[in-house]
Parts: sequence; structure tokens; C-alpha cells
Amino acid sequence: MDYAAPTGTPVWAAAPGKIVSRGPAGGAGNMVILRHAENGLDTVYMHLSKFAAGQKVGQVVEAKTVIGYVGTTGLSTGPHLHFGVKKNGAFVDPSKLAPTRRAGVARQHRDAFRGELGRLTALLDAAPTPAALEPGTATAASNPTRSGGAVGASL
Repeated sequence: MDYAAPTGTPVWAAAPGKIVSRGPAGGAGNMVILRHAENGLDTVYMHLSKFAAGQKVGQVVEAKTVIGYVGTTGLSTGPHLHFGVKKNGAFVDPSKLAPTRRAGVARQHRDAFRGELGRLTALLDAAPTPAALEPGTATAASNPTRSGGAVGASL
């Protein structure tokens, strides 16, 4: 999948993983590959202008850690991130992947969980909200939450 972006836009890790490859890769240009042990997938980030400083093969990175910057290296005709996902060594369509399921709250703890959830929800509902953040105000409408301008996908 190609994501057009200006050269130098930060590229972040889609999920926690280990850097298994980082360097020039022919037509793919500067490339990083992350292995995600929790689901057996690799994510591939191609055509980077440069790599994030201080990272090396074997290092574990967290989700949304900057791993490089958008570029147009290799056989690229313009600045973009080419993002790919491999499963068992073959590229797959990332939009067709099911999200990783995590274990839910154990049955014996559900009543306590619901009680704590209710207590915390009540505290949040009672907390004062600054007028600038109230729904329907011009300030709230003109300041949507942003991801900081980084390019990345989520697994």
C-alpha cells in the first residue's frame, strides 16, 4: 500500500516488533522490516529517505515508535511510504487481516471489573470540562485530534 507524504515525514511502527532488517534494498530503497512475534506477521516499510537514529537490527520497538522518514529511494517516482505486511513470507493485503484478539476479563473478575468501570465512569462524568473542549464550540470544531503528522498503519 502506498501512502503519499512529503519527504521527511516520520514513519512509525504499526505494532510492537523486532527490527529484523534495516538498510538499502535495491528497488525498495531504504527499507525496515519488523517482526511481530504476537501474531507471526512482518511489516515492511520501503522508500525511506533515512532511518531513525540509534536503532539497529535486533532492537525491539514499540508501536508508534518512529523508525524512519518518508522518501523516494529505490525505484520510486515520488515521495511516499510503501507499507506491506507479510505472513509466512508472502505479502498479504493488510486491510483483510483480522485484528489480534486479546484475552478478556476472566469470568471470576467480571463483577469487580464492572464495578470499577462504573466508579471510574462516574468520576469522568463529574469532572469539569473546559469550555474550549465542549462539543459544538468553535474551538473544539476547529481543533480536531491529530496523530502528530506521522505516517503509519495499525495492525
